Amino acid sequence: MVDKLIGYLCSLTFIALFSSQAVAFNNNVDVSDFEGHLSLGQHLLILQDNKGNLTPEEVLNPTSPLQWQSSTQEIPNLGLGVSPHWFSVILNNNRGESLNAILDMPYTMMDYLDIYLVTGDTIIAVAQTGDQRLFSTRPLAHRNFLIPIDIPAGQSIQLIIRGESYGAMQLPLELWSTEAFFKTDQLAFAAQLVFVGAMIALIIYNLFLLVSTRDQNYLWYVLSMTSITFVVMSFHGVLAQFAWPNKPYLNNAVLVGSISANIFSATLFAYHFLELKRLHKAIPILILGHSFAGAAVFILNLFLPYIITVKLAALFSCTGATSGIIIGLYLCFKGEILARFYTLSWAALLTGSVAITLSHMGILPSIIIFDYGQQIGALAEGLLLSFALAYRIKLERHKRYRAQAQVLDIQRSTNKELEEKNQIINQILLATTDMASAITEHHASSIALSYLKKLDRHISLQQAYLYLPYRNSKGYGRYTLYQNSMPTAEAPPEVASNTQCKQLKNIERTTLNNGVLTVPLNPKKDAHAFLEIHHYQLEEAEAFSDSNLLQGITNALALKLESLHSEENGRLQSIGAMAAAIIHDLKNPIGAILGYADLSRDQHIPASMRNEYLDIISEEASRLSSMAHEVLEFSTDDIKLNITQVDSAEYIYDLAQVLRAIFESRGVELETNINYHGMMSLDAERMRRVILNLATNSRDAMSAHYIASPKFTLSLDLVENNIIIEAKDNGPGIPEQIQADLFEPFVTHGKANGTGLGLAIVKKLVSAHDGDIQCASSPICGTCFHIELPQNPESLVCSIDSSPNKLQASLPTQEELHHSNKAILVADDNEVNLKMLMIYLKKLGYRYQGVKNGREALEAVKLQAFDAVLMDVEMPDMDGLDASRAIRNATTAAYSRIPIIALTGHSKEQKLEECLAAGMDSMLSKPVKIHELKAALQSIFGDINDIENNETTSFQDSR
Repeated sequence: MVDKLIGYLCSLTFIALFSSQAVAFNNNVDVSDFEGHLSLGQHLLILQDNKGNLTPEEVLNPTSPLQWQSSTQEIPNLGLGVSPHWFSVILNNNRGESLNAILDMPYTMMDYLDIYLVTGDTIIAVAQTGDQRLFSTRPLAHRNFLIPIDIPAGQSIQLIIRGESYGAMQLPLELWSTEAFFKTDQLAFAAQLVFVGAMIALIIYNLFLLVSTRDQNYLWYVLSMTSITFVVMSFHGVLAQFAWPNKPYLNNAVLVGSISANIFSATLFAYHFLELKRLHKAIPILILGHSFAGAAVFILNLFLPYIITVKLAALFSCTGATSGIIIGLYLCFKGEILARFYTLSWAALLTGSVAITLSHMGILPSIIIFDYGQQIGALAEGLLLSFALAYRIKLERHKRYRAQAQVLDIQRSTNKELEEKNQIINQILLATTDMASAITEHHASSIALSYLKKLDRHISLQQAYLYLPYRNSKGYGRYTLYQNSMPTAEAPPEVASNTQCKQLKNIERTTLNNGVLTVPLNPKKDAHAFLEIHHYQLEEAEAFSDSNLLQGITNALALKLESLHSEENGRLQSIGAMAAAIIHDLKNPIGAILGYADLSRDQHIPASMRNEYLDIISEEASRLSSMAHEVLEFSTDDIKLNITQVDSAEYIYDLAQVLRAIFESRGVELETNINYHGMMSLDAERMRRVILNLATNSRDAMSAHYIASPKFTLSLDLVENNIIIEAKDNGPGIPEQIQADLFEPFVTHGKANGTGLGLAIVKKLVSAHDGDIQCASSPICGTCFHIELPQNPESLVCSIDSSPNKLQASLPTQEELHHSNKAILVADDNEVNLKMLMIYLKKLGYRYQGVKNGREALEAVKLQAFDAVLMDVEMPDMDGLDASRAIRNATTAAYSRIPIIALTGHSKEQKLEECLAAGMDSMLSKPVKIHELKAALQSIFGDINDIENNETTSFQDSR
């Protein structure tokens, strides 16, 4: 980069201007009044040797047709890679004593210099030097090119200098007294030592940081600072004097290699430090292109001539520096703090390089801050970038602290939700136990009735009763089963006492009380079954001998009830084992969340790994929420559908957008076939869950078996007033032994995780639509789920335009959302949820205020006018239901009719009636997503009619 050329390399882009007229040798300089230092640049005559074959004699011959030009610059700069030039100046000593002086040529990159001292027409001394000659050939052992001269009193000496260089051709020429030169040179050399020492300290310090942090930004910083130090030392001849005095061929090679290495490392530092990959792709390509160019020049430097590689290095330095400064200014304008450090560091280096160039050209005065501008600029760059890296560590630490705080909040929230879910699971287990008991009694009743019907041949039964007493948590109860029609008489008297029921084998002696025969069917510790026959009459010739038949039937009933009891016990054990498995699967994501939260607290892991841990925590939390939702959905006995008219094409189009996001990470191709364009009646949200459940199962199955070209096809058609939806994949298929109980609950079919309720819920939701779902599967063709949903013919109206573009156009724009002036009150006792909802409202353009319980919400609506309330159902002090009732009961207050949206972690069916009774208007299920919140608020305020993916259950129609 141009500022990396340091000092004199910046001047390579300037073309020297000279007067075009021929002049005589009138370049006399009177050194009589010489007092320590004199610049000779503007007194020089310059001659270009196009062929490079002129000799000193030809140059000194006054009759030779040579076109000399006078210099107009303090430092003659003739360009890059030009032909050899001759320089001439006459020094007149009119003193009464001789003058001993040192001729200094501080530009140390000249390849060859031949100096001739001429008196009259005679060459009295010749000196040869240059950076392509051995250091030992120099008249004085110094990093600059020094020539000692002695001008006798009252005489003149003409200096003839021949210069040749493959790089820049420039000749700063200065005359010093011996004392003044070495006094000044000591300060200059001390400045070089300070610069080198400071740069080495920065390099070593950041090298230690590189080893300890493994952050690649420090690698590129160390390489950049090392290469820039080599560039500066090469320009000032320090390396030629101390590093390789007997290998002058390394001078040009090391210079180009250092410049190209600096281009390579500085651009990579900018790319990673400023994180340019997040910007428009042209910017990373531009910067990485310069990095590649720097590496290419570094390699070409080993094979191509110096004149070619130095031009390439100068070109890429200029373009790279320009690009870096522009990108830095752009990011500064966007308010990025790190970009400010970066831009200031480059500006400091560039300013220092330009300052020394202008100082040598005489435009700026020769003072220490300008003369050492390149060293000051390079050191300032190193310090600023080192500060920037340290500040970056500080920013990363703050981000890590914030991330840890967020993880702790998520952990607390997850633990709280886990406790709630465990309570729900315990309730489900208790309900399942009661349900199993009821199933057992029901089966026993059905079997007893079947045997009683067979008894009609021997006994005329007017009424038959089966009493099944059972014990539950609320007390005692019993099931009664009637044969034939319902009895007109009152229920039979209580079951006979145990004393009357002991006679089982000798049933003839069983006491008959008011025509009631009582027989114990299956005596047990906690439950008894009794068969009671009322008003029986024995047929003729049968008499009491049929009591043996009755005893046999009784014994058979007892055995059957015992078998049913064993079967139901086994089923209950299976359900208990599955409940334990559900709890185990719930603990898996919780364990992952806790484990990765602990790992994220490690201060020494890189940011990319911490972000990966946070992504895993988010995924596991989503999976935990999904599993809890499945359990809640399945536990709902009566599903209340929200049947609406939806456009078939728009519905499939919306589903396709979600499915593409699901399939994209697994490389699954999605195909949709819509053969019916019209309206259809269904619960859009629940049928959406059905299709998403099938799609997710297909994705997991295809991913687990490494299908080469996984594909999922979703089709919709209308056949004989039935909506036909088919979800098909080309996966491995479902084994036949699994297909039999595919839709049974609590069956995971060998999956590593899950509740085993997914397809059971699918079956339940389809059945709630009075529909049917079938599965066809084979290892060759994959799996196809066929869903039939009956439709009312009157609702099947063809749509005029089902184009997805029309649907997209109906959605609200971001600009419309941000013009909202509605004020929303948010009430939630969970700080994480409260903060998240307020961030959502801010993004949607609403004004908002947050409170932490129902009492605070009630006080807030009294003091300030709100347009809607987001009310958590379960909160301490006063919950959302009580707060809503208090708001609605204030019939004379203006806030009594404010719309209230319920927020709950329960399923909609479980809380619908409670929320309706409390006066709430709609409900959102947690976790709330931003598009669901947007849809709920828009439906209340009437901003839009067509809301995508609405999770809101409206109560308005049922009030």
